[in-house]
Amino acid sequence: IEHAGEDPTGFMVTVELALVCFYGIEMACKLAAHGRWFFCNRDMTWNFFDLFLVLQSIYELVIGLLSPNGHRDDHSFMRTLRILKIAKVLRVVTGMKWFAKLRVIVNLLAGSIVSMFWSFVMLALVFLLFGLVFAHGCGAYLAE
Repeated sequence: IEHAGEDPTGFMVTVELALVCFYGIEMACKLAAHGRWFFCNRDMTWNFFDLFLVLQSIYELVIGLLSPNGHRDDHSFMRTLRILKIAKVLRVVTGMKWFAKLRVIVNLLAGSIVSMFWSFVMLALVFLLFGLVFAHGCGAYLAE
């Protein structure tokens, strides 16, 4: 946070360039391997998402390198989309047989969220009622 307004260091620019090149080459290999089926398969939404992220990263890098004084626009909101790529990893984890029991537990928890919410509402009402009765009793005792 204290270095938010500063320009990135040379190391950071080099790492960013290396990662953009790596993911650009990966995307080019995927496009070459799948051809037109890249856009028409079961994972087409992830493919579009990956392509969008790679093109956005290339655009951001080129604009940052070609602009005078290394001025970069703030595209930090786009960087948050990169976090969504973690969801692809979670898809692989859910497919593993080892996590079958964990998946059952997570599904049970997800299915019981509504009941748990109403249980907490009921518990809060009981606490409120107890607090009112206790406060009234304490007030009556202190009034005597």
